[in-house]
Amino acid sequence: MSSRLTGVNDRDVAGIGVENHPNPSLEDKRTWRSAILARLGRVTTGGRFVPCIDGLRCLAIAAVVLYHLNGFVIGKATGVTELQARDSVIFEWLHGANCGVQIFFSISGFILALPFAREKIGGRTVVLADYYFRRLTRLEPPFLVNLVVVFLLLIFVKREAITDLLAPLLATVTYTHNWFYGELSRINGVAWSLEIEVQFYILAPFLTRSLFAMRPQQRRILLAAMIVSLVALKMQVPVDGSLRLRLGLLYVLDHFLAGILIADVFVFRWNESPRQSSSWDLLTIPLIVLIFGIQRSDTLLHLLPFLTLGLLVCIFRGRMTNRLFSMPAVVVVGGMCYSIYLYHFFVISMVGRFLLPLTAGHSYEIQLLLQSLLIVPSTLAACTVFFLLIERPFMMWRPRRVPTVAV
Repeated sequence: MSSRLTGVNDRDVAGIGVENHPNPSLEDKRTWRSAILARLGRVTTGGRFVPCIDGLRCLAIAAVVLYHLNGFVIGKATGVTELQARDSVIFEWLHGANCGVQIFFSISGFILALPFAREKIGGRTVVLADYYFRRLTRLEPPFLVNLVVVFLLLIFVKREAITDLLAPLLATVTYTHNWFYGELSRINGVAWSLEIEVQFYILAPFLTRSLFAMRPQQRRILLAAMIVSLVALKMQVPVDGSLRLRLGLLYVLDHFLAGILIADVFVFRWNESPRQSSSWDLLTIPLIVLIFGIQRSDTLLHLLPFLTLGLLVCIFRGRMTNRLFSMPAVVVVGGMCYSIYLYHFFVISMVGRFLLPLTAGHSYEIQLLLQSLLIVPSTLAACTVFFLLIERPFMMWRPRRVPTVAV
């Protein structure tokens, strides 16, 4: 398969060209590793691949998995209560991993704005029919398969009544569960964010084209003002406010706008080749610490879009940071984030329940460590299988090739 389709070429995967290594065994090892990573790579249908964005996806999905794993241990482990766990620094930081989904929203804002920014500077015109068709054929089939799998598990494993699940299933399939129920889906709780993503997919072409029709300075001032205004409004919403409101696009629009702002700068200011400097690397760790740390404050957590903006700049401009987030293994895991997101919670539940008797009686920290050592690799392995069997084939399958939107 061509490097353009996998998004990772042999030199990128191996790190150094094979021809630089006269040792045949080392050459074979690198070729073997390259072949595996290329087989696991995310398939794109066109455009210029931005590997560090998949690296950020890796960070985001790791945060989501760790957040849910922590919740599982607290909720199911014998002898562990949330009150006890809250005394641990580990709990505080894993609770901060709740930021993962919001980071995904910023990534979506960036990715979906790119083709329309490129269109503005003379790139290929984005045909809306092709744009929506690509969204449909890329994301919908794996989602429908996931819902069928989970629906059957709920019936035959958890013994839930079909009649009780049909209405939530229909609402989840049509991305209307948040609207009708104002709560997480009974079929797959993580689908709440996918419903918001779909709303933004529909809005993105009209929003980005309107913004990119403006002068650059005016556009950036407007985007910054919109983000600040939305953050200020959210700070006025009570912590125990309406869940229905929190499950809507308007409540998280500031994160998408942050991604659009970075896409604007990436294309129009940096010409998609940002100049890198080690100075930006110095900000990376503090920003990641702040991103996780502010989640402990009901007020400060709303500053996340600004911190994500900063982290994105560091990923593009920091020499070592860019290299770290572009590492082949990191990029590959980030490319599988959709499958991991859809299935990780169920793998955690199934594997974790088997391990609970083995870890019972230990402290929160020990149980969390033991569960993590077994659940995290199991989750990655199981979700890799789902990625290869379900998601990746739909990445490769295209009844109509659409080279105008590269995601």
